[in-house]
Amino acid sequence: MSEMEKRRIIPNHYISFPYMNACDLCCFDNDYWIWVENETEEGTLCVFPPLRKSPTELPPISPEWDQHPIHQLDLPLVWSDFPNYPVFELQEAELLDYEFYYVPGHFLDLEGKEWKKFRKNVNKWKDEPDLIYRTEMDYMNVIYSASELIEKWIEQQGEGLHDPSLIRKLSRPRPGDILSRTDRGHTYGIREYLFQGSELIGINVFDYNYQNINYRFCITDPDRRFLDEYMRYMFYIHRYAEWGNIPVNDGGCLGREGLHWFKNTLNPAVIRPVHVWTE
Repeated sequence: MSEMEKRRIIPNHYISFPYMNACDLCCFDNDYWIWVENETEEGTLCVFPPLRKSPTELPPISPEWDQHPIHQLDLPLVWSDFPNYPVFELQEAELLDYEFYYVPGHFLDLEGKEWKKFRKNVNKWKDEPDLIYRTEMDYMNVIYSASELIEKWIEQQGEGLHDPSLIRKLSRPRPGDILSRTDRGHTYGIREYLFQGSELIGINVFDYNYQNINYRFCITDPDRRFLDEYMRYMFYIHRYAEWGNIPVNDGGCLGREGLHWFKNTLNPAVIRPVHVWTE
């Protein structure tokens, strides 16, 4: 990640230490490249575009894709691109997903017709009694109720959910969560909690890299309608209060039309296509 920052490469949604650690990604290098690998059931894949160590040390580049220097790595797939790092100009990419970027300050007043639907659903929760949003929480006071809520949410999402084991790794409270988030958030990610009275009803999960905040999961009690909108609203107003208008990358929609529509109702500042190379 430090090499990416030096080269001013814009990170995608998967670039953070918590995410990469949870996925057991490994970094490698050779004479010409630095890259990240992941072992899957289908085999080894190169997760991100490899970084050139030095353009002056590259072997000659053939116009034929099968002789491109990237094939020295013998990796069958590059899973997700970076917005401003066009390594594979010789091969047409395929659309993988989208990334939705938001500006926290845009959520402060929710005025205008473009916010009508989201504002209406947020307001349904603003007057609910005994709501407490906790940005820090003692691990022992939340571990059991959080695990139950996460499992309930995963079950409600159904078969289309991406990697439930990864969601559990990133979302469950960790010992030491009450410590400074700047100390632990860089490594383990950050969780914030919404209670109604003594009952835990929502968890916001996020982390960050050198340029963006990565919003990972909005986990809410499926039996409470429109709570998802209120949790996201609380997330954004707290991010603005703490870190100003650092952009938030909310990831994509995993081919789910309803999620794509919902993220559009939050008025994204940018929607970026994410590409994958399969050959």
